[in-house]
Amino acid sequence: MNLYRALCCGRYDGQQRRIYQERTSTFSLFQARYGSRFTTPELMAAVGKLNATLLKSWSGNQQELDTFRQYLVSALWREGKTYPFYLTKAYIKVGDSLPFYGSGRPQNVSESLWSSLPETPIVRSDRRFQTCSIVGSSGILLGSGCGHEIDKAEFVIRFNVATVSGFKADVGRKTNLTTLNPTYVRNRFGSLQSKANIKAFKAKMEQFRGQGSLLMLPAFGISGFQKISLRVAETLSGGDLMTPVYGDPRHFLAVKSLWQPILNTRKLPTTGLYLLTAAFEFCEHINLFGAWPFEKSPANRNVSYHYHDNVTQSTKHNFHGEFWYMLKMHNSGIIKLQYSDCL
Repeated sequence: MNLYRALCCGRYDGQQRRIYQERTSTFSLFQARYGSRFTTPELMAAVGKLNATLLKSWSGNQQELDTFRQYLVSALWREGKTYPFYLTKAYIKVGDSLPFYGSGRPQNVSESLWSSLPETPIVRSDRRFQTCSIVGSSGILLGSGCGHEIDKAEFVIRFNVATVSGFKADVGRKTNLTTLNPTYVRNRFGSLQSKANIKAFKAKMEQFRGQGSLLMLPAFGISGFQKISLRVAETLSGGDLMTPVYGDPRHFLAVKSLWQPILNTRKLPTTGLYLLTAAFEFCEHINLFGAWPFEKSPANRNVSYHYHDNVTQSTKHNFHGEFWYMLKMHNSGIIKLQYSDCL
């Protein structure tokens, strides 16, 4: 019986109880150290002080970074190890039960699913990339000239297959990992139900060809969308556009349990906060771009929600709360938050 089954079903022995208590304790330590509450006026006052001159004087604090990473990894520790953020054969067996982190009953891992998984993590915590760029999709990137700075990183993370063609000067081109929301596939490509939709989807993915990019799919997010994630993986398998991988819901649930009390919300963390949290395990230094939830930039320019489309901001996440903690990390020298032009 694994820890998830023990907790969901109310049956766990002494060892599992000890694991749960230790993990709860490490959660509490992280939350106590990094979880100070804030008010909207405090947030807006802090945002009002941001400017390009201040950003130029930013410097990293290795001691603060090392301490933050130590507390974070300890908090995410599970059953003697931390799970990678995506599923691999090394961390799961056929017949093991996996939860859905959004909605749905736990599901046993089938032989066909297991056989499609990577043998071991491609992104590994014991071989950290020295520099990583995490690139959000905020319109603050337009006109920023940050493309070169983004692409200098060893590993570049993007979200929901955000368009880079036509925006390379501002957002770069390099993509080592991007996510994909099944609702995007349903709404834009008809859930890949026709040859025409599959062709259009592959055309969208052409921007990632030849880079060895990972495409992270939330196959264990909401059970009703699992078929779309599996269909995307099947469509891309055997080609050279992208390598599909499935997010590990156990890792997501650990991150969710860590941040929800800090953010004082029942809303799910954004994929941005989730992958920022995960990146501390495989990135030594993190630069965060395009993470700006406000309608005005520090230079008082209008900012669209996305730089590449006309989508409006969702109400499903606590964007302002998450930004507060990202800004705290920036001010402590743990990450660099690029909120102005790179020119």
